[in-house]
Amino acid sequence: MSNSSTHTPPAGQPIPVPADFPVSWANPGDAKLTWQMDSHATEPRSPLSFSIIAAVQRGFGPASAQIGLPLSVRGMRINGYLYVALVPTDAPPETVMKTIGAVNRLAPGLIRLLMGRMAVGMTKRQLDRLNPILARFDLYWQDELLPEIKQHLAYFESCDLRGLSRQQLRAHFAEGLRRMERVGGTLHALAGFTAIFAMSQFEELNCDLFEGATPLDALRLLQGFDNKTLEGDRLLWQLSRAALTMPTVRQVLAERAAADVIAALEQSGEGRRFLADLRAYLGQYGQRLNTFGELAEPSWIEDPTPAIEILKAYASLPDSRPEAEQARLAAGREKAIAEARARLAGYPQPVATQFETLLKAAQTAAVVLEDHNHWIDQRM
Repeated sequence: MSNSSTHTPPAGQPIPVPADFPVSWANPGDAKLTWQMDSHATEPRSPLSFSIIAAVQRGFGPASAQIGLPLSVRGMRINGYLYVALVPTDAPPETVMKTIGAVNRLAPGLIRLLMGRMAVGMTKRQLDRLNPILARFDLYWQDELLPEIKQHLAYFESCDLRGLSRQQLRAHFAEGLRRMERVGGTLHALAGFTAIFAMSQFEELNCDLFEGATPLDALRLLQGFDNKTLEGDRLLWQLSRAALTMPTVRQVLAERAAADVIAALEQSGEGRRFLADLRAYLGQYGQRLNTFGELAEPSWIEDPTPAIEILKAYASLPDSRPEAEQARLAAGREKAIAEARARLAGYPQPVATQFETLLKAAQTAAVVLEDHNHWIDQRM
């Protein structure tokens, strides 16, 4: 919004609307909420793309109710831009809003608003819903959430839109919105909110148990695990190593602009063999956009230029073993865990048990925060 006015309104009063960014409120109560631009969508969105994002936001409500989160998400398209507000539900508004404000100062953004001391303002009943999930978070993700996500993805992958009438396309889009509400909203929130809560709870416990411990100390016990993001990066790196063994491919990557690489590779048998491997990679890891939720933008499969730009950069680097760095981080993690367990030796057994439960949940969360992005934010 405009910075033309430096006047600070009295506490509790709405921020004045700048003249160059007019806003009208269909619901007058919305003017009293704190709205911020979604960090995932800093460019204007078309009405069609916003319909997808709105479906995601609708799906947050059932998830919040299921896990007892005392917040709901509201979204508006204001002058083409996506704005969101978090609204307290069954917790004292002043408690929830104070928590949101404190966290927002540390980590602005829609999802990151819920990081930090997330349990503040939550009732015992609400915590009793989340804690059993933390005790089996790995199974909750692998056996409950991920299989349903894959079922919805299989539906979309089975749809052939070529030749459909406009009426059939409208029906397909309506079905897509329904599924996006469930996966992009509800399942997304169940995975993401629970993961954030797990990491928050472990960080707090670690800092409470060990004098002088910092949040970074807690994160060292969660580092070095594999995930879908790293998996995709490794495969693209391996493609770059393969390209260096093919003289024609190596030359094309070194000399041609990214947008011209595919056409150049199509001219040789060696190039076509490499393209087959690249397209296989894109089939698994190229269902993604560079701009969140923008349907008008081509995915990597439709326009592989972003992947090729990364390949070109990788091919210019000396050989190395990316897995070596991950192994180093994993070794540091295990050393830190051993030290923490040694320091726990003098604590009562229930404390040690709680530490192990939250440690396992937070380690699962560190993976889920990356993997759910692969399956939902990208592929869905």
